[in-house]
Amino acid sequence: MRASFILCVLCVLCGLRLPLHAHPVAQGALELHVEAGAATASLRVSNEQVFVAATLGEGATDAKDFDAMLAQHGAYLLRHFTLLADGTALRGEVGEVRPPDDRSVKGFTTYVLRYAMPAAAQLDVRQDLLTEILYSPGNPWEAPLVARVWHGDRPLVEGALLTAKQPLSVPLAQSVAAEFRSPASASGRLAWDFFRHGA
Repeated sequence: MRASFILCVLCVLCGLRLPLHAHPVAQGALELHVEAGAATASLRVSNEQVFVAATLGEGATDAKDFDAMLAQHGAYLLRHFTLLADGTALRGEVGEVRPPDDRSVKGFTTYVLRYAMPAAAQLDVRQDLLTEILYSPGNPWEAPLVARVWHGDRPLVEGALLTAKQPLSVPLAQSVAAEFRSPASASGRLAWDFFRHGA
C-alpha cells in the first residue's frame, strides 16, 4: 500500500514537468552547533570536491602533496561557506582537519570551522562551493550539503538540503516550528528538496 502510494506521488510529480537540473555533484554533510559566544561547523566533504577545487577552483595553487591540498581546501571553504548572524557575516577559522582513511575520490575529509558568535535572533547559512567551476559549458559543479543544526542541546534542523541556490535560515531567539524538530517531516522535506534540486 505504502509503496503504491509513493509510486503514484512520483508519477504525479513527474507529470507536473517541474524544471530539474542535472549537475555534477560532490555531496557532503554539515553539522552546525551554535552555543553562547561560538558556532562550530563540521563539514564532511568528499575528496572529489577537494581535488576539483585544488585543480580548477578560484585561488587554486599547485599543492605539493595530498596534505597540502587538504590545507588549501580549508582556506577555500572559509571563502565559500558563510555564516551570518542577523545579516552580518562572521569571521571563521579552520579549527581542525580530519584526513580521510580513503584518499581516493570515494573518501571524505572533515573540516571543523569555528566562528565567534554574537547574540543574534537569526543565523543564515550560505555556500557556493564549486559553483565557479564549469564541468561543461553552462553546467557548473555543485556541492550540496545535508545539514543538521543544534542550538546548545536543542535540535533546530534535523535535515535540510543546503545548496548555492537554497540557503538555510535558522531562527535562534524563538521556539522552532515543529516541522524542524520532527524526524519524519525532516526526511520528507529533504526528499522533496533533492527531487526539486534534480539530484
